[in-house]
Amino acid sequence: MNDVIPSHFDAEQHVHVIERQFCNICQIRVGEGTKHCKSCNKCIPGFDHHCQFLNNCVGELNYREFVIFIFSIFVCSTIGMCICIYGMFLYFDDSFNHVDEVPQNFDPSYLIVRKQVWFVMCIVVVVFLVFSEVVSISLVGFHFMLWWGNISTIDYINKMRNRRWRWQRSTQVHVQSESEPAGTSSDHQS
Repeated sequence: MNDVIPSHFDAEQHVHVIERQFCNICQIRVGEGTKHCKSCNKCIPGFDHHCQFLNNCVGELNYREFVIFIFSIFVCSTIGMCICIYGMFLYFDDSFNHVDEVPQNFDPSYLIVRKQVWFVMCIVVVVFLVFSEVVSISLVGFHFMLWWGNISTIDYINKMRNRRWRWQRSTQVHVQSESEPAGTSSDHQS
């Protein structure tokens, strides 16, 4: 653990938080690709992004574990969904609807919930797990795409932001030029 107490960043003294591989907040030398996370208030080597759901930064030291974690969410959601769907099929199977004999060591408190309630609970859980599967496999696919393109999440976000900014700017210029008659400019007064 880093025992450095971060200092206040003075924008009047420094242009950037990290200049010449020195963090002006943590007051330490940092390696190439290190960024200071304002959420965690610490320097992260190979910074990828700050995950709000985990309340932790993802960087070169834990990126692999992060992808394994979101893939394991997908796997667990799939297993849970299969179990719930199996339980829903059992609801319609007549051989399970007639219980002739209850074992002696069976706790009768399990019989309190009606089968219809279990069926509805399975439906609700399946809906939640499908959502969880879609989100987790989308994240795995997104991070695979980033890995394949050798780009970090923060670089991808900045690239998309710049692309959107350039597009908005070009449409504003295009709309503005169409609204002005040819040969006139709103900048010059006659």
